[in-house]
Amino acid sequence: MRYFLFVLIFLATPAYASECSQYLGQTIQLTEIETALKAFSKITPKGEFETTAQHEERTKTELESITKTFTIPIHLGKIYRNSHYKYNADSDTYTITQYNVDSISGWKDFKPGSSYKYYHIMVANKKTTFFHPYGEYSSVYEATTIAYGIGYQIGKSYSKNKLNNIIGKIKVKPSLAQQLKESLHVAVLATAKPPYIESISSHHTSGLNKSTTNYEMLIADIKCRFVLDGENNVLGAFPTQ
Repeated sequence: MRYFLFVLIFLATPAYASECSQYLGQTIQLTEIETALKAFSKITPKGEFETTAQHEERTKTELESITKTFTIPIHLGKIYRNSHYKYNADSDTYTITQYNVDSISGWKDFKPGSSYKYYHIMVANKKTTFFHPYGEYSSVYEATTIAYGIGYQIGKSYSKNKLNNIIGKIKVKPSLAQQLKESLHVAVLATAKPPYIESISSHHTSGLNKSTTNYEMLIADIKCRFVLDGENNVLGAFPTQ
């Protein structure tokens, strides 16, 4: 299904504008975040019996065979759709706002000598399991979540460094807007960069309840955010810089 849409971009000459706009009207192939992470899993740390030169050569060879740019879907539960996909029939405009952005701090180093860092993460998918130590009917639980995401920035302040709240706006007539309501979704164009993958955990306790979130991150630059229909046709392409 093809649509004729006016796409509104409210950023003045952003760096990625031309790169993003070339995707308008195209049908794109998506790569789930788990698949993107798996691609870099073969890049392992220097072995005990491996020289630095050997490790650098091995890493270089492995990287040459890996695709580094992915279009990754950002999954959003249906319960949140009305909050992030809002249509204004008076102006024939869908406004799509940002979601699934987390900020987490940890001690893992991005650079030698660095220490405490905030990771700003675009969460692409989450999987949560619950364990009830006192029986399934007990209100006490231990929850474990695996959050697969893109670590797109590090810094001391979450509020200053997260991606801007409004992704973009697309102009579409009400009859078509209603058809699109359930199929609209967002994906990001991300290019991986060193160290490519990272893991970090967050723990929270409230009374007897415990929750742990294990973040599995693809370290990457997010260049574009796409608004897609159910067939992955690009209805809106919005640069991040």
